Amino acid sequence: MKKHIAKISIIFTIALFFFAFFTVVFTYFYPVQAPLFRWSGGFLPAAKVDSSYVLFRDVYQNAEATRTYNEALVRDGLGARYDYSTDDGKKRLKVIERQVLNKLIENKVVEGLVDGVDRRVSAEEVTMELERSLGSGDPQIAAQNARRYGWTLDEFAEKVIQPTLYQKRLLDLFEAQNGATDEQVARAEAARKMVEDGRTFEEAALEYSDAPSADEGGYEGFFEREQLYPDLQEGVFALEVGALSDILETPIGLHVFLLDDERVASDGTRTMVAVNHILIAKESFGAYLQDQMSERSVSVFVSGYVWDTENNIALFRDPELAAFEQKEFVEAMQEVVDDVRQEAEEASMVQDEGDAQFDAEVSQ
Repeated sequence: MKKHIAKISIIFTIALFFFAFFTVVFTYFYPVQAPLFRWSGGFLPAAKVDSSYVLFRDVYQNAEATRTYNEALVRDGLGARYDYSTDDGKKRLKVIERQVLNKLIENKVVEGLVDGVDRRVSAEEVTMELERSLGSGDPQIAAQNARRYGWTLDEFAEKVIQPTLYQKRLLDLFEAQNGATDEQVARAEAARKMVEDGRTFEEAALEYSDAPSADEGGYEGFFEREQLYPDLQEGVFALEVGALSDILETPIGLHVFLLDDERVASDGTRTMVAVNHILIAKESFGAYLQDQMSERSVSVFVSGYVWDTENNIALFRDPELAAFEQKEFVEAMQEVVDDVRQEAEEASMVQDEGDAQFDAEVSQ
């Protein structure tokens, strides 16, 4: 009897060894879609971030959830239809997988940064945020979005809300420590003094401003109060036309404004202002996160990827896949540009109508 048990034990051990061996082979070297090996391989590390691991299971599940979400949007008439069984469709799935892998790596970096200086985001906080979001919005819409991913609300909370809370906490920590430097203050003061000394605001903006509007002399156009950053609303709307603001600070930088024009309602209330703007930019959160990622030790074990240490991102080894993703990106950006152009044309028509109405009211 003992010999029989020993024999079974040896056979089981050998079988387990070969199963583990083929799991490693079919996960790292010759990836297969067989459910058994994807399940067992799911417990293996897909990437390592310092001492933390991203598991294949998370990559598989989140990539599949993204595909499920895209297909659900198509069923609801909200998304573009893709046939994932075609060659291009399979390439799109690889693009989704790469995006998921990079997001999971970024999440690990963010969690590590928060855990290093603050407490972890607790399960209770995640639950409270889920309840808050359900209470402030439409619970049916939240449940519908979770179902589109193929998740329960609890899974949605774990995979979406928890990483979002970590990102928000790191952003809060960053903004609390990201005060303006002496050099940035000096640049803002020099820009303001340049205008006070008689130079044009356009000259000062061209020389000092980090805003995209610098090439246009700092002109930003008309804004309603609510369209301005909250820390800027009072300071800007209190200005007289032609007046120069004090140096105002927000999380993104130091600001100097020149009020160019205004629109006033029939009751005398100022509704909109046109401003010229100089921005002395602080370090952005995105740049900070990239710097922090460059200091992490990141290894990617997924077949077909290489970690780009310069840009802190996992890239395709296959040039054909990289070219396909670039083509998809360019096409998507062109669609965005076309949409923005159309919205701008519509907004211009609305503004022209508003100007005509305003002129008519003034003439009366």
